[in-house]
Amino acid sequence: MKAKFKIGIVEDEVIIAQNLFELLSELGYDVAEPACNYEDGLELIKSTTLDLVILDIRLGKGPDGIALGKYLKEELNIPFIYLTANADGDTVYIANKTSPVAYLTKPFSKNDLIAAIEIASYKFVSRPVPVMEAGFVHIKNGDSVHKISIDDILYVESDHVHVKIYTDQNSYVHRSSLQQFLTDLNSADFVRTHRSYLVNLQHVTGFAKQHVKVGNYFVPLSRSYNSIIQYYHSKKD
Repeated sequence: MKAKFKIGIVEDEVIIAQNLFELLSELGYDVAEPACNYEDGLELIKSTTLDLVILDIRLGKGPDGIALGKYLKEELNIPFIYLTANADGDTVYIANKTSPVAYLTKPFSKNDLIAAIEIASYKFVSRPVPVMEAGFVHIKNGDSVHKISIDDILYVESDHVHVKIYTDQNSYVHRSSLQQFLTDLNSADFVRTHRSYLVNLQHVTGFAKQHVKVGNYFVPLSRSYNSIIQYYHSKKD
């Protein structure tokens, strides 16, 4: 599982964060530079493709690790391990609601760390992931799975290590690069209009110099993709 894991650390105690970083690196994992507070942790999570986060429940002043855990579960569906010292019963109760895959108690040993990672590894392998089927894409959001008709997708926008999928009624977040999502769709109806956008040609209703109209939305159109989309639109007509 080491090759599959990119691990993030959010810990406000520098010595503990560094110790974690060194232990994980020694064990052969790919580890991002640790973040030391909520704001830096949120930026790390949004800007880096992470498969697992080790997250201290208490992060000093400001929002705590539980707030980050809630974001990881509800918005990104990334598994995380809570790192804790002497958390009171109420804190543990609230933390449990965010569904961590494991807990790591301070002070921890190398063996404790390995055990927590093994638990996370098992759950990582077992958890459902978004899949494509003929005419549909499945997007997992927390404990729910949304089945979206590919024909209903208007356009797709890249957002760091995720894509946002837009339909007439809703938008969904899927953990993928834009190019990978385009490959997975395997549909000639979807083309890039910009390095950060895909559109469904079935919903394109007009062009301008710098945008494409898709439903009621205006999607950026860059010069390098203009001839491609014009070509596909003419084939459709």
